[in-house]
Amino acid sequence: MVGMQSVCAADFTPSTIDDPVWYQLKAGDNYLGWQDYGAIYAKIEDMTLASVDNPDVLQWAFIAEGEGYKLYNKANNLYLGVNSGYVNVSADAVVWTVTESGDEITLSCADGNLYTNYFVQVGTNPATHFIVVPTDNVPTAITSVTDSTPHAEPYDLLGRRITTARQHGKKILIENGRVIMK
Repeated sequence: MVGMQSVCAADFTPSTIDDPVWYQLKAGDNYLGWQDYGAIYAKIEDMTLASVDNPDVLQWAFIAEGEGYKLYNKANNLYLGVNSGYVNVSADAVVWTVTESGDEITLSCADGNLYTNYFVQVGTNPATHFIVVPTDNVPTAITSVTDSTPHAEPYDLLGRRITTARQHGKKILIENGRVIMK
């Protein structure tokens, strides 16, 4: 997305449940989100806020907990958890340790590193690296379209420019982006 600014791990704002600050976790061209497969599994896929039915599944708040963070998801008020090595989204929160590596972070918990292998898992595999992207300025919809280009010349409904010599009689025209009758 144009204009997205990532933040270093040290720069993200820890949240509280009552006052969350939302972020996306981006791994390359992919984002951490979740999908309901009967159980709600975490996934890292080619998604954006605008490309999913419920964009809240891609938004995470870092809730400070001891030496780490619980990752709270905006959709359905659930946490990033672990069940039998698979990372899921549930009411059972896991405390994640955030490790910085340049502009990227990795996440690990008592069960190991968070990594992707079709589903997101934890274990001894190398951790997936994420860029933390604030979502407060990420567009989620187009609310209006404006044309800032002035169109002083009138056009007919077929898109042909109308010259002053051809402007006799009443006509429906497009002028400055609006339909008018002259």
